[in-house]
Amino acid sequence: MPLVTFQRDDQLGEIVIDNPPLNLFGGDLLADLRAAINEAAESDIRALLVRAEGDDFSAGADASVFTGLDEAKAGELETTVLSLIAAIEDLTVPAVALIHGQCYAGALEVCLACDLIWAAEGSRIGQIEAVAGGMTYGGGTQRIASRIGAARAAEMVFTAAILPPETLAGWGLINRVVPVGSLIEDGRPLR
Repeated sequence: MPLVTFQRDDQLGEIVIDNPPLNLFGGDLLADLRAAINEAAESDIRALLVRAEGDDFSAGADASVFTGLDEAKAGELETTVLSLIAAIEDLTVPAVALIHGQCYAGALEVCLACDLIWAAEGSRIGQIEAVAGGMTYGGGTQRIASRIGAARAAEMVFTAAILPPETLAGWGLINRVVPVGSLIEDGRPLR
């Protein structure tokens, strides 16, 4: 069973991540996400929601994707991630990320590729690669800066702060904060 699916209801498409318990981004999930994005791009939908099942949108990358990477494999992973992000940005319909629970690192970069980001109250959001001694490489730093300015983007990336959606909405990163129980319900009228 795929870890990410493309579903549709009339002209509203939904890309649904379903890899419990934390919806971590591993190799299979990245491949399924790309397939779902391709399906969405080839459909006649008029809007797209990017969301996840379970308690969290995603806690980020599964560390196993970095295990045993040599230079060539690291380049392949980078190409995979960058092309996936570009494919989301290239969609010809509005894309809205619906964040709940945890949303960190690469998962946040996927959300930043969408046109709008809505988050449920109580969510925890951050570009946390610095905690593991890493850095963002999917363009997240630049996308954050384009939404909230270079100084706040630097603060988020350098400190690896985990922030509530209300703070990020005040900064301009999140477009809307909604009650936990109504996130999907509020997003679906976009059709």
